[in-house]
Amino acid sequence: MKRATLQNVFPVHAVTGSGLKIERHVRLYLIHSVNHWRILLYGLFKNWLLAAEKHSSC
Repeated sequence: MKRATLQNVFPVHAVTGSGLKIERHVRLYLIHSVNHWRILLYGLFKNWLLAAEKHSSC
């Protein structure tokens, strides 16, 4: 099994070409994943609230 090094994660030519490009990609990825988790957690919380309301009304 090969160990994941920085060379494997970020290609060398991309690093030498432009670090800003990688930074932008990382930032976009982080923003996207944060938004995804926020939507997911909000959905779970909403479902939990609905379930709690149904349970209390019974």
